[in-house]
Amino acid sequence: MFPPSLRATFSLTGTVRDSVTGEPLADANVRILGTSRGTITNTAGEYSISLAAGDYRILFTMLGYAADTVSIRLGGDMRQDARMHPSEIVLAEVVVSSEDPAIGIIRKAIANKQRWIDRLKTYEMRAFTRRTVYRDTAVAAISESYTKGFWQKGDTLREIVTQRRQTENIPGESNFASVGRILNFLDDRLAFLGFTFVGPTAVDALDYYDYRLLRTRTAAGNDVYEIRMIPRTRTVPLFDGTIHIESGSYALVGVDVHPNAAFRIPFTKNVIIRYRQQFGLYESSYWMPADIRINGEASISFPGVSFPRIKMTQTSVISDYSINTPIPDSIFRRPRLVVDSTATRMDTAFWAANLVLPLDSLEARAYRTLDSTQSLEVQFKPGGAAVTLSAGGSGPFWTTLSFLDLGYNRVEGFHLGAIADLDKVTESLSLTAGLAYGISNKHGTYRLGGTYYPAAHRTFGFGAEAYRIVDNTPERGTQSSLLNMISALFFKEDIRDYFSAEGWKGFAKFRPSDRVRFKVTYTSQREGSLPQRTNYSILFPSHLFRVNPPADPGKLAEVRLDLGLGEEPDPIGFVQKNTFDLSIERAAPALMGGNFNFTRLDGVLALTIPTFGQSYLMKPGFRIQASAGDAFGSLPVQRLFSIESAVDGWASFGVMRGADLKEFTGTGYTSVAVEHNFRNIPLLALGIPFLYDLDIDLIAFGGAARTWSRNTLPDVARTGTYTEAGFSIGRILGFLRADFAWRLSPGPHGLYLTIGGATFF
Repeated sequence: MFPPSLRATFSLTGTVRDSVTGEPLADANVRILGTSRGTITNTAGEYSISLAAGDYRILFTMLGYAADTVSIRLGGDMRQDARMHPSEIVLAEVVVSSEDPAIGIIRKAIANKQRWIDRLKTYEMRAFTRRTVYRDTAVAAISESYTKGFWQKGDTLREIVTQRRQTENIPGESNFASVGRILNFLDDRLAFLGFTFVGPTAVDALDYYDYRLLRTRTAAGNDVYEIRMIPRTRTVPLFDGTIHIESGSYALVGVDVHPNAAFRIPFTKNVIIRYRQQFGLYESSYWMPADIRINGEASISFPGVSFPRIKMTQTSVISDYSINTPIPDSIFRRPRLVVDSTATRMDTAFWAANLVLPLDSLEARAYRTLDSTQSLEVQFKPGGAAVTLSAGGSGPFWTTLSFLDLGYNRVEGFHLGAIADLDKVTESLSLTAGLAYGISNKHGTYRLGGTYYPAAHRTFGFGAEAYRIVDNTPERGTQSSLLNMISALFFKEDIRDYFSAEGWKGFAKFRPSDRVRFKVTYTSQREGSLPQRTNYSILFPSHLFRVNPPADPGKLAEVRLDLGLGEEPDPIGFVQKNTFDLSIERAAPALMGGNFNFTRLDGVLALTIPTFGQSYLMKPGFRIQASAGDAFGSLPVQRLFSIESAVDGWASFGVMRGADLKEFTGTGYTSVAVEHNFRNIPLLALGIPFLYDLDIDLIAFGGAARTWSRNTLPDVARTGTYTEAGFSIGRILGFLRADFAWRLSPGPHGLYLTIGGATFF
């Protein structure tokens, strides 16, 4: 299959059929005896292999069929068809036993596999991989590659692409066809598509699977047991299907399986995954994968968005094993997949001389007809109401809209303006500029600033900004500006408290890694009160807005340090991040001037701790968000802490869902929110398909918070303690969650229903 040169090679081709029905046999194994060379047949039963001139014995094998060996003399391109006879079914002696015979066979397979696995230290191999993508039933794209693979115990498979080709609608740099991770079904645990499955011959396999002996067939002088493996539970990712075990060595020689009901991927429906693999005996001791065949298809949709049904097949033919040979350490310091320079341009002579797996009629037509205009983006263009509404999201109108600064609050009324964030004016410079006008308060605002980065990697930068803005009391980011605008405009519930700020700030920021962030800011600004100027609301015109509290007027001159550790928080909340953020503010008139003298500290810790079910893609886990802050000195009103709450029925994780807006305020606070997401495991345990097919999560949560004050607070603020508990249903419609919270602390008791965003990872 992979000769060192093309000078004396010829193509051996043919078709393998069932001798009784005449039907072509897909995935039949074709081996060249005395070598490690081989291939398999395609869906039409066709095979192809390149060999030097000479005499050969060709072995045709397939599970369920008797092996067939033919001798040939190859002196030119040659065709050799084969007809395989269904293997004889052996009728075993009837033994009365409470245990299925398959159980004993599996025990022997578990015991015997270590005899050769422990001796397998390294191997090299050659492989051909074809990946075909279908749009419904039509071929949408094909990518193929020849690779050389290297493996050593304790590491993953490393591959070097030596040749690749693809249909014209796929750029060469987007051709990622390769064997990838070889699932070794002899391993106790197998990682597959983000899940971890229990292997069919794991040491604890009998705790997870029932086994049934379906039949025994003769093959090459030995019996082969065909065994049905049945998951004992839906709450653990397991395989369902058949395996084949050879009687002489009790080796696993074939698998044909699919995942059980625990296999769930967000936003997919009607998922079908089938994984098949055959093993060949090498050096009379090692059972190695001869092929990998993966078929997968799914319907992908979001609320308002749907895609054409997608199907993908991947077939890898693996041969030319060299076992326990020395491999240079440099191989394992490379990336998992490396493209050799020889693969960047297709060698038509190589492909003609080394055809391993013939194209079927649909694939051959795809190579002739697919061109660059039929990209995957075009073929899988989404549809649905949401796509229709956003169809015009390009062009001059939408470009202009992206610069608009639109908002609404009870102080400015409608806020109209323009803003530009130019991240890369040059490689070293970013600029931001904004100009706006409040319709109700008849007041203009502006901001102009920039950041300079001395180095191209932008780990360090410094800059300054001048502004006159409508600022708001500190928020911890759980409720967005868009949510605040909608809440105020439609429901007359303005989350924030506002004050005026005019001045400038200078800053320096440093990001040595993705998980460490520093920023130091000096601020000099004059602050003052802003009265409420509007009482307009679309849905509740007769209601009144909450009073905007007066600010303590004066000049603020302070230094602030912001430290972030861990991953940056996901603003949407779909992904749980482990983070710690701390801010320290110091205003000292004796050192910096100004009218305020205080020290303010605020920190937030977010952690997700896996609990059980770690074999899942979306793992169950315990989640906690703990935050605390305190201030010393004369803290101005506009720097007070408050306990964050739900807004008009919308709540993010970390807020107190049954508390009123700004109900608890003070110069110091603590807040702890906890939840445990059980995912859909309880529904899988119930065994009712209607329930677990909904793909919803079940969550239990609780929260507690407290505020205190070292200063006299204004009348609109109050200190106190708050507690709540409840449960949630997550992934409703794919991306929402409904929370049912019971307020435990004094106040208006009852069940509070809020809606929030679902969490996937």
